[in-house]
Amino acid sequence: MTDSSIHEISQALPVVSVLVSLALIFSPALSVALPHGASCIASLGQCVVDDAAEAAVDANPARLATAPAVMRMGVLGATHAVSLKPCDGGSCSAHRRPEGLIALQIGWSSALTERLGIGMSLHTPYNTLVQIVAAEGNAPHWPLLDSYGQKFQLQVGAGYRLFDSLSIGLTSRVTASIGSQIRIDLAGDQVTHSDIAIELSPSFSLCAGLHWRPNRRWALALVWKQASAVAYEIPANVSVSSLIAADLNLTQMGNATPHTLQLALGWKRPHFGAEFGLDWMHWSALDDLSPNLQVRATGTAVEGLGLEDLASIDTMNGWPSLSDTVSLAISAWRHFDDELTLR
Repeated sequence: MTDSSIHEISQALPVVSVLVSLALIFSPALSVALPHGASCIASLGQCVVDDAAEAAVDANPARLATAPAVMRMGVLGATHAVSLKPCDGGSCSAHRRPEGLIALQIGWSSALTERLGIGMSLHTPYNTLVQIVAAEGNAPHWPLLDSYGQKFQLQVGAGYRLFDSLSIGLTSRVTASIGSQIRIDLAGDQVTHSDIAIELSPSFSLCAGLHWRPNRRWALALVWKQASAVAYEIPANVSVSSLIAADLNLTQMGNATPHTLQLALGWKRPHFGAEFGLDWMHWSALDDLSPNLQVRATGTAVEGLGLEDLASIDTMNGWPSLSDTVSLAISAWRHFDDELTLR
């Protein structure tokens, strides 16, 4: 099995020498189904119901209404492996990816008034601004984990406390989409002209949340997250003397997450607590994510091939039908003392 080819569009980011938190993800579903921040991932999504500080921007913006003033930085790491059964008449070797640091996270929250709070979070690949991974057709991959680690996402949200026990909130999420222009001219074996231009443009999605705590022990949270994806568009112009002049345009929607609805119930005592969460992910409504290649070519080398008119190529021979998923998460924590907590 060949390794996945990786194409990176890199921009240097400042090196953060102090890392407040480091999360290891052993289940790819956690990377999207659970909220921003290592502390939330470690507690299996407790930030949806419990006090979440800056992580509430992504977990449940309604919690920003009572979030404290705090700023945190961290990195997200991952390690996992899969062993494959024999395939294609032979044995497929074990495939392992990715490992090490894959994303940088920065979060901030603050109270503006007694009832209104705001927050911001930034999530970006660790040492690149945007990363695109193209997997081999028969290679296993984890769309949820890959999506979370490769996205550049800025989130800004606010929460408002309507009553002492009821809060609502809204977050706007900005994700970077990629566009580029490639031009190459050849004369014989010489490159007479080459030009590559890259553009990043924003795409927006929303996250809305509600939090109700009727008493100190019980709390209920409801969160809806709008589907989001990164759009890629890579047009290319290639000419080789009079042999061929080709215009190609590759478009795709990638790093996608579907509409998600989360319902969570939390129970808390002074030194012990638990949360029960139910997530529904609307995969069946996800748009076609297969790459689309459009080609127009002229010249003596391609005469009679019918490429003078624009032709579209379905690179995946049809987009598969996806099914919605429902997942249940149960987490618990215990404070042994002021310095030790087990989740």
